[in-house]
Amino acid sequence: MSAQLPGDGAVRFTPGRNLLRALFLDPAERRLHLDWDATAAGVVGGLRQAAVGESRDPRLDELVDELCTSSASFAELWTRADVGYRPAGTSHLNHPVIGELLFRRNRFVIPDSDGQILQIYHPEPGSATSEKLALLKIAR
Repeated sequence: MSAQLPGDGAVRFTPGRNLLRALFLDPAERRLHLDWDATAAGVVGGLRQAAVGESRDPRLDELVDELCTSSASFAELWTRADVGYRPAGTSHLNHPVIGELLFRRNRFVIPDSDGQILQIYHPEPGSATSEKLALLKIAR
C-alpha cells in the first residue's frame, strides 16, 4: 500500500523507495519538511550511528557516494561526521492540501531486532494538526 498526498502527485511511502535519497534529491520531499535542516542533520547522524560497528555494507557505501555526489547538503552533513539520531521532539510538515502540521516525534529501539527502530509521529489531541488530519480522513 502506498500513501499519496493529494495535490502533489508524489508517492511517498512505497516499497523500495529510499526515503533518505528522497529527502536529499526530491524537491517535493524537501518542501514537505518545514524543519528540513534539522530533519536532514538528524537523518544523516542516524545513518552514521546505524553504520557504526557494522561490517561495511557495499550498498551503504554506494548510497553515501551517490548522495555526496548529487547533494551538496548531504555531502556537507556527512563530512561533519555527527553521529546520533535526533532525540524525541517535534516535526513540522507542510502538507500540499491542508497546510502546516506539527507532530510529536518519538523513537523506540525494538529489543532483539538487530537495531530496528520504530519512529512514531502523532499530533497533540485537540490541536490544529489533529483537526486537519480528521478533515483529510473525511475527504478520502
